[in-house]
Amino acid sequence: MKKQFQLFKRATLLSLLLGVLVVGVAFATTITVDGNPVDWPGHSSCTAGNSGCSFVTNDPNEVAPDDVPDDNDIAEVWATNDTSNLFFRFDTYAATSFSSGEFVRICLDIPGQGPGVGSIGGCGGLLTDRLILIVSGIVRVADCNLINCNDNFTVFINGTPGTVAVSGVVTEISATTSSLGITSADDGSIIDTVLYFDNNGLPADDNIPDSGSVGVEIGTGSPTAITLESLSARNINNMVAIGVAGVLVLGGAIILLRRRKTITE
Repeated sequence: MKKQFQLFKRATLLSLLLGVLVVGVAFATTITVDGNPVDWPGHSSCTAGNSGCSFVTNDPNEVAPDDVPDDNDIAEVWATNDTSNLFFRFDTYAATSFSSGEFVRICLDIPGQGPGVGSIGGCGGLLTDRLILIVSGIVRVADCNLINCNDNFTVFINGTPGTVAVSGVVTEISATTSSLGITSADDGSIIDTVLYFDNNGLPADDNIPDSGSVGVEIGTGSPTAITLESLSARNINNMVAIGVAGVLVLGGAIILLRRRKTITE
């Protein structure tokens, strides 16, 4: 009887371990917006487009004749998402801040939202559906199909807050998927994106990329491997998976116990 109990206990522990592994797969890394880049998938270096890599693109240091100040000159762009937020990170060539009227526009052409606005300053003609604006250390999100996204004051008053943190050369930003009009139907979509850093004066400002746009993949294909389904739905799926794993392991233990009992008899 004691041996049977030991086998049952081991089977139970194994089923719990399998449950933990299932949860670990379902819930991947979420970004903490604090200016520390260590929680970004693929930090500190990886190849854009590879699995587990949230790096999007880099840009050379802008020198004469387009000499962008290093604290406004974007070196790298990173992007990812979880179930509730779209995250961006950009690194500059020198420590940056938003203390002198500088602002950043992140222009997004989101599939299915159209028609978009092609005249947003600094966004290179991208048909922009949603704008993430960072100004005075605050984030706002606006629907450019409804308001004038060229007017920072209008965006600031009417937009939906997000989160930003700056530490040295690293700027991290989050914007809720709900404010961007992104739903589970957008899983696996590519969002054409342009970043524009305006230094509020001369010399030149910076655009990423220098021409065209870069694609940011969200949802199932994102580096975090989290879909845009609700967390409650995923919790249900997790419980089902854990239950199945537990039943299989315990069932195997019961069969083993019965075989041992038959042999001893």
